[in-house]
Amino acid sequence: MNIVYYAFLSYVIWLSVGIIYNWIILKTKHLDGIKLEGNRATVESFRKRFVLIAFNLVLPAFLVPFSVYNYRHYLSSSWPAWEIAIFQFIVMIVLDDIWTYTSHRLLHENKFLLRTVHSVHHRARNPSPLDFVYVHPVEWFITPFGIMAAGAILVLTCGKIYLPVLLGYLTFRIIFEMHIHSGLRSIFYKYIPIFVDPDFHWTHHEKARGNYSSMLGYLDRVFGTLIR
Repeated sequence: MNIVYYAFLSYVIWLSVGIIYNWIILKTKHLDGIKLEGNRATVESFRKRFVLIAFNLVLPAFLVPFSVYNYRHYLSSSWPAWEIAIFQFIVMIVLDDIWTYTSHRLLHENKFLLRTVHSVHHRARNPSPLDFVYVHPVEWFITPFGIMAAGAILVLTCGKIYLPVLLGYLTFRIIFEMHIHSGLRSIFYKYIPIFVDPDFHWTHHEKARGNYSSMLGYLDRVFGTLIR
């Protein structure tokens, strides 16, 4: 049961960070100095999207602990050796990023999926951090497929998935998603340029095309979908 407890605690941390980050941006002026040009995110526009955001935020409160419990035989709550932790983290980020790019591009280039599913997310023309979950339930459902594929490969190669690595990666991934939807200039990008920054994703929301990666960005360069 400790595994389920850690999973639920992680969810509470993710949610708390998102609420605080969203509140600081929309209700205070502390970060106004680093807002991207054209950022007109308001409390009123966020309220219009709140019902779907809340629905998508509540689901993981049940699904994350439930999934962790059901796959507990493949999980270990112990800390792995550093080389194993780094290997598992890299596998997660690479496969998750490949899936995100592929599915995101498909949601744009298939007109039916764009019209009926992904257009929901693009109603947030001026997103704030919690708008990363302002998506159609179908899109929310397929989002974890990349990390699920990574999990299957890690079970085959390592015999198990280490929960500290998994929860650490998910924490990084979720906070990163909040950051690229924040509408703020990144103060970290110049130090870690392999990752995309909020301006990269802001351009995607403005032009509703290109820049399909949500973390590493190299696939947009390789496949010619990078836009400025």
